[in-house]
Amino acid sequence: MLFRSHGLGGHAEGTDGVGIAANLIKLPGVKWVFPDAPTMPVTVEGGKNIPSWYDIDRFTDTVETFVDDQPRILQSAQFVTGIVQELMASDGIPPEKIVIGGFSQGGAVALTAALHGLGKGANLGGVFALSSYLPMRDMYPAPMMADPQVAARTPMLLVHGDSDDILPFEFGTVTAQKLDSLGANVEFHRIYGMKHERLNAEETAILARWLGQLL
Repeated sequence: MLFRSHGLGGHAEGTDGVGIAANLIKLPGVKWVFPDAPTMPVTVEGGKNIPSWYDIDRFTDTVETFVDDQPRILQSAQFVTGIVQELMASDGIPPEKIVIGGFSQGGAVALTAALHGLGKGANLGGVFALSSYLPMRDMYPAPMMADPQVAARTPMLLVHGDSDDILPFEFGTVTAQKLDSLGANVEFHRIYGMKHERLNAEETAILARWLGQLL
C-alpha cells in the first residue's frame, strides 16, 4: 500500500499525483492512494482559495522564521491517519505494509502523521518527504510523539534540491538532523541544481529504489 499526498495548489490526479508517481514508478502488487487536500484560502497566495493541506503565511529564507499552521497541519495529519486506519480495518493491511509520503506540504503532513498520528505501538512501513520539512520540529519528541521509539522503527526518505527557491535546502538538512536526533532510520539525498520540483529523473530513481527495497 502506497499513500502519496500532493503539495500546495496541487491535485491528486494532477502532475504531482497519479501521472507523475504511479505511472513513473511501477511496483507490481502495490495499491496507490492519492487523496486531495481541501480547498481553502491561502495567505501567501493572496487569500485565494486553492487546494492546500494548511495555510502558509509567507515563504521564508530560513526554517527558523517559517511559521507553521499548527491546527490545520494536525488536522490534515489526522485525516491521513484516518485513511491509514481505515485501510487497516477494512482491508486488513498491517501498518508496516503501508508507506506514506508526499511532495512539499504533502511530505510535511506525511512526516507529522507518521510520527504523531498513529499513536503508541504502531509504526508504518516507511515515510518519504520530497522537497519538504518537519513542521513544529521543536515539539518533538514531546509533546508530539506518543511513542518515542516510532522514529527508529520507521524507515524515512528525504530528498531536497539545493536550488529550491520555495523551501530552501536548509529545510531539508534541518529536518534530517532533527529526525536523526530522534533515532530515525533516515536516508537523505541532496539533488544538485534542483529547484522546488516534483519527481525529476534523479529523484524518481531514488524514490523507486527506496520503495523497491521496502516493498
